[in-house]
Amino acid sequence: MLRKKRLFKKERTFLGIQPAYKDNKKLIPNLIVDVAAIRNERLKVKRSDRQKMTLTVLAITLTCASAVFLIHFMASLTVKPLQLNTPVDQNKLIVQDTYIQFLTTGINFRQSKDYHLASLEFKKALLMNNQLVDAHLELLKMYLEQCSTKGINCDLVKEKREFVIQEYPDIGFIDYH
Repeated sequence: MLRKKRLFKKERTFLGIQPAYKDNKKLIPNLIVDVAAIRNERLKVKRSDRQKMTLTVLAITLTCASAVFLIHFMASLTVKPLQLNTPVDQNKLIVQDTYIQFLTTGINFRQSKDYHLASLEFKKALLMNNQLVDAHLELLKMYLEQCSTKGINCDLVKEKREFVIQEYPDIGFIDYH
């Protein structure tokens, strides 16, 4: 004979207990349950789950906000490019750029042995900014080259050399003669 495949006993059905057993409270005291107590328990569990979720979302939000704030704060600490707010600052940069342009052009002319154009460019650089030592030194180098190769402007070498030593004693000037 085959085994019975019923999952429920005959007195219990899928939908519940048969009505004959419901009336007899002495036989099944555990099945009588307080529905309100179960509902209250479920509400407590839902409330605690909602509180946990709220705290988790709050913690994640605060972490993200603090990370964004720190990134923004660190970005503000980096070195920012020079911001020119006044026309005076812009004029200083223009003068410095033209000074450097005259100086490099003069060096190129000196290297190509075009001493007349080199002296004009160095003098233009000196007119732009007489306080910087670079143009004075380049003009002195050019006079030295002219004196050593062509034998001219030797008096200007001595004069310029004395001027540079007097005005800029910190350079550690090397004596060429």
